[in-house]
Amino acid sequence: MESIGIDVGGTFTDLVSVSEDGAVRTTKVLSTPADQSEGVERALREYGATAARVGRIIHGTTVVTNMLLERRGARVVLCATAGATDLLELRRQDRASLYDLSVQHPDPLVPHERVVAVPERIEPEGVLRPLSDDGARQVAEQVARHEPEIVAVSLLHAYRDPTHERALARAISERLPGVDVVVSTDVLPEIREYERTATTCCEAYARPGVGQYLQRLAGRLSLLGLPSPGVVTSGGGMSDAADAARAASSLALSGPAGGVAGAALIARLAGFDRALSIDIGGTSADVGLILDGEPLVESGGMVAGVPIALPRVLVETVSAGGGRIGWLDEGGALRAGPRSAGAVPGPVAFGRGGTQPTITDAHVALGNIGAGHISDAVRVDAPAATAAVAALAARLG
Repeated sequence: MESIGIDVGGTFTDLVSVSEDGAVRTTKVLSTPADQSEGVERALREYGATAARVGRIIHGTTVVTNMLLERRGARVVLCATAGATDLLELRRQDRASLYDLSVQHPDPLVPHERVVAVPERIEPEGVLRPLSDDGARQVAEQVARHEPEIVAVSLLHAYRDPTHERALARAISERLPGVDVVVSTDVLPEIREYERTATTCCEAYARPGVGQYLQRLAGRLSLLGLPSPGVVTSGGGMSDAADAARAASSLALSGPAGGVAGAALIARLAGFDRALSIDIGGTSADVGLILDGEPLVESGGMVAGVPIALPRVLVETVSAGGGRIGWLDEGGALRAGPRSAGAVPGPVAFGRGGTQPTITDAHVALGNIGAGHISDAVRVDAPAATAAVAALAARLG
């Protein structure tokens, strides 16, 4: 039997299989940004995966990362303690940039008009203002008026006493049957109100999309007779698809974390316990640190301007992938990125409609990437890449 790993990037979807005798095979297809599961299925079909051969499938995905970057998650309503409904705007009261007053923090995932105040207050010493049944029902009614796709509940000091959150979640579920309610003490039952609230909102924002994606993916795999996938988490571990669908915020760095975890394994096998990993794709370049043979893990951090206080492999990302577009700024200086040609239309060299030169095209023009097939889906057109770079060079002088 074979184990298959599939990683979806901004440009390519890569498949690698390892058989019981250690044989390794790879397949590369273009990613399908509109629905990543389509690219995954295409890679499996091109590889020739069958139920008789494949024992398990592990999947690294950028679904959550893309959702946060593009701000195309679910319509969330947040329930917060009265008097503490501005947590997402106040953040930690630090500036986005110390000296540049024009730089602003990204907008919260839940706008202030969709935050509902809850008449309750729990302090570390105990309940200061009880949440009555009538109060919970009134809050549920206000939530219903906002027509949420999903509801997040994050109340002060709930990490110590979750009774108010539980009661409110029941009231909302009774008023809005079929609408999922995400409770902060299920996501992150820890002190620090801002981080707990922001992480809970991220979970609610991403969960419906992740659930739909994994459902589509499982359906495609089922039609091929293949097992349901395991999903790489931000911490470098793995979760089965059902659990991953209920822990969307833990997948924000799924793809990059898998790259560092894989590099750590290779480093250990080669006898190195300290290493830097560099994973350069079509969209970004990711750098990870390996100490004592293991990826360095931190307790949380920012993803696309959103704080997620869950364990994750430490990855630093820069916009230096192969698909980054070369251009001239207003002063006539040469720039690369942050815009990317991605998989659609892709670099000029791929012959898929791209017209603007990219870092990949520069490598083709230099001869670092040879003409011919990268995969069955992509053939490198060296003359076209060279012409696109030459046009930019002419403008630069």
